[in-house]
Amino acid sequence: YQSSLKMNSDQKLCKSQLRQLASTIDMEKMVHHLINNDHICEELVSSILNSNQTRDQKSLLILSHVIEEKNFSLTLLLKYLDDCGQSDLKYLFVSEPGTPTVVQTNQWEETCLKLDLDFLETYIDIEKTYRMESNPRGYALLINNEEFLISDHDRLGAQHDLDKLEHLFTQFCFKVVKKQNVSRKELVEILDDMSKADHSDMDAFFFYIGSHGNLRNNLEYILCRDHQEVGINHVLSKFSDRDCPSLSNKPKIFMFQLCRGDEVDFGCHPVSDSHFSTTKTNTIEDTQMKGTSSQDGKATTSKTGFHQTVRAPIDLSNTLLVYPTVSGFRALREVTTGSWLVSAIYEIFLEHAHKKHVVDMLDMANEEMTKKVGSGGEMQVMNVKSIGFHKNLFLRSPAYSC
Repeated sequence: YQSSLKMNSDQKLCKSQLRQLASTIDMEKMVHHLINNDHICEELVSSILNSNQTRDQKSLLILSHVIEEKNFSLTLLLKYLDDCGQSDLKYLFVSEPGTPTVVQTNQWEETCLKLDLDFLETYIDIEKTYRMESNPRGYALLINNEEFLISDHDRLGAQHDLDKLEHLFTQFCFKVVKKQNVSRKELVEILDDMSKADHSDMDAFFFYIGSHGNLRNNLEYILCRDHQEVGINHVLSKFSDRDCPSLSNKPKIFMFQLCRGDEVDFGCHPVSDSHFSTTKTNTIEDTQMKGTSSQDGKATTSKTGFHQTVRAPIDLSNTLLVYPTVSGFRALREVTTGSWLVSAIYEIFLEHAHKKHVVDMLDMANEEMTKKVGSGGEMQVMNVKSIGFHKNLFLRSPAYSC
C-alpha cells in the first residue's frame, strides 16, 4: 500500500536498505520487541507470519509497516537491533560510529518504488484499492432522527447507533458531523451544505441516517422529524459527480437505517444440524409511516439478495448503499443496544478494519446479523447495493495511521 506520507531522512535511509535487512534479520526476535513497544499490531504481524509468503517477503512486509509509522526513527531501529542481539546489522545504516549512511535521492526513489510494488503484490493490489491516506479521510455525516413531533413514533434506542458510528469513524480518522432530529427543511439544507463543501483534500465520504422510512410506488423515502419526507434518490443525487465534483472518483458509502416496507422477515428455521447459534432479543421496528408527501426519481437493480449491482447514471459511480433489510421489509432495532444493522457493523469493523476491506466486512456483519432472532421470531438480512464501486476500500490503511 503506497503511502503519500512525506518521509523524513531516517525513513528514506531505511527504505533504501530494507531489502537487505529483510533478507538477513531474525524477524522472530525482532517482532517480540516491536509488539511489546506497541510499534506494530500483533494481529497484523500474525496475519503476515501465517501467510503463504516467503520468509524474506514476510520480513519485508513487517519492516515496511514499522518504518512508515509517524513515530519511527533510525535511533529506534538501531535500539531494536541491539535489544534482539542483532547489532551486527547496524552497518547497513551507519558507515562509521555515529555517522549515518548517505543515500542519493534518486537511488532512494528507485528502491522505494520497487519496494512498494513488491509490497502491493504480496498484500494489497493498489490498482484495485481506493486511496485512503488523507487526514482526515473524509467527512462522516451522521444524522439520527430519534424524536418526532408525534411522540408515539419516537425511535427509542437510536442514540446507541449514533454513538457507535461516531466512535467508529473517529477511529478511522474521519471528520464526524452529527445532526439530530431534523425536519425536512433542515435535512435538505444539511445535504446542500455538505454537497457544496470542498472534499478536494479528502479521499472518501460516509453518510448515515437513522429514521423511519416509507416505500411507495417502488420509491423509498426518509421520514423527517416533522413527518415530511425526503427521497433517498434525492440524497444520492446531491453527491453525484455533477452536484459534488470534489468527490468524483472517490468512494462514497451511504447507510440507511430505516424500514423499506411493511413485511416482517420470519426466515426459515432449520429442524436440526444448524451450525449457526441464534439469540432471542426484544425488538422494535423502524416502521413505515403513512400519510406523508414528497417527490423523487427511481433506480433499478440487476439482481436481488445480499449484494446487488445497481444500474445508475455514471456520475453516481464509486457508491456503496447499505440497507438493514431488503426492499419491502421492516428494519429491526433494540431499545437497549440500537439497530441490528449498526450493532453488527460496529463490532465487525472495529475488529477487522485493519486487514479487511469494506465489502468483506459487510459480508461478515451480515452473517452475524442473520444469527439473531427477535422475540416474535423476526429475522433480518442486510442489503448492499453497488453503483460502480469497483475497488476495495480499506477504512484503516495498514501502512498509515492518522
